[in-house]
Amino acid sequence: MDPAHAQTAAAIVQAVAAIVQVGFTLVLVVITGKGVANDIRFELSGPIPRLARGHTEAEAPPTEPMTSGPLIDGITALGPGDKREMVWGQYGGLMKAIGEKGIQVKCRFKFGKEEMDPVVCTLDIKSFSGHDLVDHDGARRSSKHVERIADVMERKEARENEQRWEEEQRQEEEDG
Repeated sequence: MDPAHAQTAAAIVQAVAAIVQVGFTLVLVVITGKGVANDIRFELSGPIPRLARGHTEAEAPPTEPMTSGPLIDGITALGPGDKREMVWGQYGGLMKAIGEKGIQVKCRFKFGKEEMDPVVCTLDIKSFSGHDLVDHDGARRSSKHVERIADVMERKEARENEQRWEEEQRQEEEDG
């Protein structure tokens, strides 16, 4: 690689905790550096599951291999800070499908027409053992929304009770 291009573009492929849904892990492809990476291709050390389900290995059903998407088909180009995120699966299903070693991903790409040195990353799942993938902020926001709904329902019920009481009072005055 030309030393002038050393920080021009670099690709990173990693597994990250996802708060998309409780317990899911994402595969994240990120471009770092100052240039646009193009003709991004990936070589995987083994089959990668498409969407592995199951919080534990014991409850995880068999997985299907990924047959399309950025890791299989590649990416035409990504600029600095651009990324691709793919929901990959739940911890137990991923551990059952790929094991403790993870998957080695060799990322090849070009800067302009120049082929850059490949970057090797590991999609590791074992390190997520015991990791809390609960969206505490989302749970807190949901709780506040539920409280607001309950407040609205209580006010509505109070208004209806007051209207009912007023109607009963009118009815008693008319009858009495």
